[in-house]
Amino acid sequence: HAVYWDSSFTIHALPAFGRLYSSIAYGVFGTTIVGLSYATSLAASTACYWDAAFGVHALPTLGGNYAFAHAIDGTTIVGASQDITNNLQFACYWDSTFSIHDLKSLVPNSVVGQDGSQALGIGAGLIVGESLNISGNTVAVYWDAGYTIHVLSTLGGTDSRAFAVSRMGVAGTIIVGWSYITGNTEIHACYWDSSFVIHDLGTLGGTLSIATGVVG
Repeated sequence: HAVYWDSSFTIHALPAFGRLYSSIAYGVFGTTIVGLSYATSLAASTACYWDAAFGVHALPTLGGNYAFAHAIDGTTIVGASQDITNNLQFACYWDSTFSIHDLKSLVPNSVVGQDGSQALGIGAGLIVGESLNISGNTVAVYWDAGYTIHVLSTLGGTDSRAFAVSRMGVAGTIIVGWSYITGNTEIHACYWDSSFVIHDLGTLGGTLSIATGVVG
């Protein structure tokens, strides 16, 4: 069940649509929480947000049965939704009127043949996430203020993902996520600086680390 903890660290359940214990809260901005709720089946989820009074509200999809909202900045919510075929999932955003917009992927929908992209973070005029490329690998990407998609570099491997971006403005923008290193032998937490240059954050001696959030 989606929950929140108040300033005294007391846990509270957030309402869901229809199914008990079937909701997830992913992100928060101010008094708005975003996530997903399963209405009648675990095969169909509704992207949603909880308002300041913790009332739950459904967000529209791109025509399919599954969608989730992952992050919010101001009045813009980002996530992903299946299209009308219910076979392909694409990054999207909801504007201040809660209208949905397709962010597309690195390759045309007809070429993808599987989930195309996801938007996972937003801040400083950028949206970050992942997209399938023409080689069939999933790579970290960002969408600029004009919603044009750009590929982020890797640590030498074939796959990567961007989870979050700082809100401090383009000059100090930091994007965090993970990337395979050369040879795809390890996954390392990483960050991309304001020039979109990638930096390895390393591990604690193991072969896996992931950065999922950034302050600022």
